[in-house]
Amino acid sequence: MRPRSAKEVATYGIIPTYLSKLGLTGELKPLPVLEKLKDIHIELEHYSPLAHFYDLYYAQEDLQYSEDQWYINGIDRSNIDQAITDCFNEWVQV
Repeated sequence: MRPRSAKEVATYGIIPTYLSKLGLTGELKPLPVLEKLKDIHIELEHYSPLAHFYDLYYAQEDLQYSEDQWYINGIDRSNIDQAITDCFNEWVQV
């Protein structure tokens, strides 16, 4: 396994962890955090470990206007907030 570059460490470690902490503490609302991480995932041409943030962003967006979303199986309006919190917690604990 090759050593990670500073860019990889920042993109896959520091940035998602930092933003997840801001989302958990309420310094940023969850949707803007997801949007930033979704944008990074897109910049990386959808090849990154940030795909779940991408899916959560679009699931949350859909659920603001619709009863259904098609990004994550089993997620609906009743549990989307908990799914986002769980995802943030996973990144903070890494």
